[in-house]
Amino acid sequence: MAYDSTPSNVHLDQVLTDLSVGFALKQADIATRVFPVYNTDKLSNQYPIFSNAEQNRSGGVKEMAPRTTPNMFDVTHAFGSFQCRIYGLGFDIDRQTAAEEDNYLKVRQRKAEQLMYRLRLERDAQFKAKYLIGSTWGEDVTGTTDFVKWSDAAAVPQEDMDDWKKAFRLRNYNLEPNTLVLSRDISDTVRRNTEYKAFIKGITIEANATVALPDVVTEAQLGAFFGIANVIIADQIFNSAVEGATAVPTQLFGDDMLLAHVAANATTGISTAGLTFAYNALEGASFGISMEMFNDDSLKRVGIEEEVHGKMAYDMAIVSADLGTFITDVL
Repeated sequence: MAYDSTPSNVHLDQVLTDLSVGFALKQADIATRVFPVYNTDKLSNQYPIFSNAEQNRSGGVKEMAPRTTPNMFDVTHAFGSFQCRIYGLGFDIDRQTAAEEDNYLKVRQRKAEQLMYRLRLERDAQFKAKYLIGSTWGEDVTGTTDFVKWSDAAAVPQEDMDDWKKAFRLRNYNLEPNTLVLSRDISDTVRRNTEYKAFIKGITIEANATVALPDVVTEAQLGAFFGIANVIIADQIFNSAVEGATAVPTQLFGDDMLLAHVAANATTGISTAGLTFAYNALEGASFGISMEMFNDDSLKRVGIEEEVHGKMAYDMAIVSADLGTFITDVL
């Protein structure tokens, strides 16, 4: 019997898509927390990029004598482009499991959640490879060479951040960095730093509080300490071992940081270091995520009740390299 992929045997599993979207958002993966997501029905396209230097250029204004014309200027732009790629993973449910309805639903949900975890983990790994890398952004700074590593007792992370923010504002015509991505190792190191302890003590003294220094540093506390509106602690830990081997818990993010200006939403005329383009043209897709369920006779003949495919379709783009500072070898 030929493979039957008619609508009666292949359909988009909307309930499972909603479940999986909720799971992905609940996990607050880094790739979608940092840069705004632009939903598109195009796999690839172009978008205009206007020059920040041109926008802030001075000169050309002159006093007007009678019967004279003003100096003229023009506005130019370049084009950026995106190419969404579709990534997928799947699982199946055998007929014996499906026959036990309660167990079936639990197994199905558990497999769907694991599927989405692995897809978003891949997306975060791509985020790291795309954005947390040298010779990519407007400035690179390196521990020991450009600043005292923050693991050193003599480190002054707050002063370092002020210096990086000042350089950022200068090259971006007073546009402020508003987002900082760092690992849990770095945030824990900051918590033990003398500058940070003094900062937290100052807050408690002003509030006439007797609260002890916190054991865990929060994103909000780091934001207040560094003067950054949006601090994101990237703390993913995953099992890097192949199936059947001894588990190897591995941290995805290490001792690198990204300081950037990021737009709140993906709209016209924004200034942002990066964007994530989510391809939503597939029926029922949301946030670049879709789920399809297959239950044709060819599967049932080999004891499979259904096969589920999960897909993510997206591209990550650097929109303005000047709007980012890469800090490496922090510890």
